[in-house]
Amino acid sequence: MTTVNIEFQQIELRPKGISEAGVNAQVNAMLVRHWTAVAPKLQVLDRQIRSAKTLNVCQRFVTAAESQSLNMSYRRRNQPTNVLSFFGGVWVDREQYQLGDLAVCSELVAQEAQAQGKSVATHHLHLVIHGILHLVGYDHEVAAEAKEMETLEAALLSEVGVSDPYKAVIDE
Repeated sequence: MTTVNIEFQQIELRPKGISEAGVNAQVNAMLVRHWTAVAPKLQVLDRQIRSAKTLNVCQRFVTAAESQSLNMSYRRRNQPTNVLSFFGGVWVDREQYQLGDLAVCSELVAQEAQAQGKSVATHHLHLVIHGILHLVGYDHEVAAEAKEMETLEAALLSEVGVSDPYKAVIDE
């Protein structure tokens, strides 16, 4: 089983209640039972990637202004967004693969969590999983792909006791 290591950057922007060690432990607990659903997407990226012992992900906390700038530069959308994923695809050494980077907008995470009646930590965890799934090849631009990605996100989050984030939105 491959381990995912998420390194936090810009921790001074990190919302209260989010711990690097906690996020790493939860992400890896989720993937243990669901690795067979995630791993085939990795093979599309690089046939050898499934042999990596560690997948590294750099997660940078950003301001709304930085998020908006990145979103405009890379997606031509002139607004901040909660998470952006940037594929890395670089072998660090024979056992570690740099999967990519996540830019998480601290301000939006806090605002969305409050609006949805969730803890900031729970919402952040969902966004990290969402971003990682993008890094391994999942997308939600087409309805069928969105359903597949959302179903896997819900299954992963249930492994650590987090309710389906999409069901909560539908029920409102």
